[in-house]
Formats: sequence, structure tokens, C-alpha cells
Amino acid sequence: MMSAWDKIAVVSGATGSIGAAVTRRLINEGYAVIGLAHSREHLAQWEACFEDAPIQSLETDLTDVPSIKRAFQRLEQEHGYLDALVNCAGGGPFGLMTDLSDDVWMNSITLKLLGYIRTSRSARPLLEKSPHGRIVNIVGLFGKQPNPYFCVGSTINAAVLAMTKAYSQELASTRITVNAVNPIAVDSMLWDATIREIESIADENVTRLFKSSPVVTPDDIAATVSFLLREEAQSINGGTISVDRGLCASL
Repeated sequence: MMSAWDKIAVVSGATGSIGAAVTRRLINEGYAVIGLAHSREHLAQWEACFEDAPIQSLETDLTDVPSIKRAFQRLEQEHGYLDALVNCAGGGPFGLMTDLSDDVWMNSITLKLLGYIRTSRSARPLLEKSPHGRIVNIVGLFGKQPNPYFCVGSTINAAVLAMTKAYSQELASTRITVNAVNPIAVDSMLWDATIREIESIADENVTRLFKSSPVVTPDDIAATVSFLLREEAQSINGGTISVDRGLCASL
């Protein structure tokens, strides 16, 4: 089936601060955006922000394989192809290795690492029908510069970076590129909640450290995603673009 839309992007985690900024940027650049998120209430609020734009929301649990399969089956039936998948879901909880239970680890692994893997895998047949399909994974600084207080995020983000590189090589013979955007802390609802959590459980020195951390904006991330989706970015594949104000010391 051919879609009535021209350029189509799927944004997972669309209702978060980064997802909303990516949605806004892509709409302004002529994309129709299909937002995936678990909460119907949050999706309704997301839709209200873009009510006159070409958007569609699909209630999708990124921790549930059948839910993801249903979403992409519907996309195939209604649109037939995709031009881009931007994964924005998930975040790593605050806590040292000895403080966090297996349940916390598994919840984060299932949402972000496996969620990104499953959406990327499901999107491939639809992206292959685009002249230049794109997958962009929003990851995070701790994947390259681990932090003991964010050991879950550090571990999962490193795995997502490895998955991004591996999948880019698997798809190298297609027109699909797979890249990552690696921000420091983003001025977002999630970071605000994280700071409140740190204030409630950490000592004064640790709290001061993270409250004074430089941040970037969701629009900074959206602009980087926009660049990677362009036809001119075809030669960038398996790459990681850091948006970190030069904070990351790793190579």
C-alpha cells in the first residue's frame, strides 16, 4: 500500500522531551511523523502539540515483542514504507552497582537495548523501500565515558553503541545507514526527574557534581538527527556524533 504521505519517520519515545523536539524538527522539514510510546495519555498530549501536522500515534510497549510487531505491521499495512527510524526511548537510573537490583537492570535493558534492537529489526523491511533509509539511535555520553553513579546507563549505552556499529555493517550493502547521537545530560523532563532523585538519595558533594553538569537542549539533539537523515549524510554510517560541549575525554 502506498501512503498518502511523502517522507515518513517513526520516533520511538516520542512523548519525551527529545522525542518531541525531534518530532517538531522533522515536521518542519517536511516529514510525517509516527510517534511510538507506551502511555496513551502522553500520546494524546503529544498529538495535541502537533494537531495540524501530519502525525500519527501508536501506543506501543517497547518492552513487549508482540506490541512492537503489531505497531510495525500496522505501519506496513497503512503506509508500506518508512524513510527513518529515530529511537529516543529509555534512560539509565541513578545508582551504584551495589545499590541496584536485577529488576532495575532488566527493566532498563529490555526498554532501551532490546527496544532499540527490536524496533530497528522491525523497521528494516520498510526502510529498504526508501531511497535512503535511516536509523538514528539516541544514546548518551556515559556509553563512552562510564560513570559509577549511572552504571546501568553506562553499560546499556555502550551496548547500544556496539549494536549501532554492528547493524550498520550488516546493512552496509543496502541504502540504510545506522548512526548514533551521543549527548551529555539533556535539559529535559527526564533529567529534571533524575536531579530530584539524586537530591533525595545522594550526599551533598555528589548532588552538587550533577547539578553543575553542563547540559544541551533537546533542539541540539534534534538538529543533529536532522543532519543524519539528509541525503547528503549517506556516507556517514556506523558513526557516533557527540553533542557534549567537548566534555567527553574519550577518543
